[in-house]
Amino acid sequence: MKCIACIIGILLSAVSTLASDYKLTFCVKAEDALSEDGVCVVSGKNGSHQSKGFKVNQSVVLELGKGQYDLEIFLPGCKKYTKEILLDEDCNLGNVMLETETLQLEGASVSAGSNHLSVINETISYDVSSDPANRTRPLKKILTELPFVKLAGAKEDLEVTTGTFLITVNGRKNLAINNSNVNYVAELLQGKNIRSISINLAPTGEFSRYSAVIDIVTDTSLLNDFVAGNIGISGSDAVNARANAAVTVKSGKLVAVPSYSYNYSDARMHFNESQRTPANSSDPVYHNADTVKSDRGGTHRIGLDMSYDFSSKDVLFADASFSHNCNNKEKSSVFYRGDELISAQAANISGKSQNLSANISYQHRFGDELPHSLTAQYSLGSNRNNTLYDLSGI
Repeated sequence: MKCIACIIGILLSAVSTLASDYKLTFCVKAEDALSEDGVCVVSGKNGSHQSKGFKVNQSVVLELGKGQYDLEIFLPGCKKYTKEILLDEDCNLGNVMLETETLQLEGASVSAGSNHLSVINETISYDVSSDPANRTRPLKKILTELPFVKLAGAKEDLEVTTGTFLITVNGRKNLAINNSNVNYVAELLQGKNIRSISINLAPTGEFSRYSAVIDIVTDTSLLNDFVAGNIGISGSDAVNARANAAVTVKSGKLVAVPSYSYNYSDARMHFNESQRTPANSSDPVYHNADTVKSDRGGTHRIGLDMSYDFSSKDVLFADASFSHNCNNKEKSSVFYRGDELISAQAANISGKSQNLSANISYQHRFGDELPHSLTAQYSLGSNRNNTLYDLSGI
């Protein structure tokens, strides 16, 4: 009986150890910081992340599971601190001293106090209107003034180092500039109508599935009217290609985004075979072999997204899309029972499908916080499939 109790105790202890979190502790020190409020982000190698606001000279404690992490600490007026951490027990980094960020001006080193960044809890804000140079700067460049935001790759696509992100305008979703068009719309827009931008590294409510929310605050609820477009062509190899085009049009309170895409694929010849052993070992084995000579097809998709701002608290969203898919497959099949050929067949399979969908939603915001909102939505959809088989003996 005592042995069983010991085994149970050991198992419970092991489970408790696996489930427990380790504490990462540190205290941020800085001599010439522009603020006593900062924010730290811990990103795990498995894609997890945790953000927390802090004050200078006060202890910060984070509870994390076992694993490897990247620690980033931001404090206005100081260089961003980064450190890789392997956490397999409680870890105390002690005092973390941040270096003052400086600029070189005509041979003199001065404090970079003109960045106009501030921190409240896990939100970092940049005062765009306080710098006259921002009036003619593209919004895409202004966004990189926020920590954890960068331009990546040859196309300089906007990225947030903590993971997935959402773009909002004045605290709510906006078709005029969003995740799908930000890389070309933000290049067109200038900062003259933008009051501030911010990044929330610990979003809550309906935005909690994102690791960060970038909010663009304008003097009014609307950006200037504009037309911007984007065309893209990509392919993984010679027989898989994609082409897409989209245009964002803003006129007054109306925003419309028509789009078109085409995906084409042509699978190379491949061979599949299978066999089934009968229950009675004396019976012959059933053998089936399929040879797919070609499998090619393409999908056209036409879409239209629209929104209309009735006021700063009321907005109507509508979207519709139609897709048409054509596919043609040539294959041959043979079926054996032991060494006896039971059937042989060639097939030309042609398939077509169409899909139509539409959604409309109306959102009213209560107060100044987007999570306090009411959304009414109506959706409809239609699918149609048609497949033709042309079979002939071999």
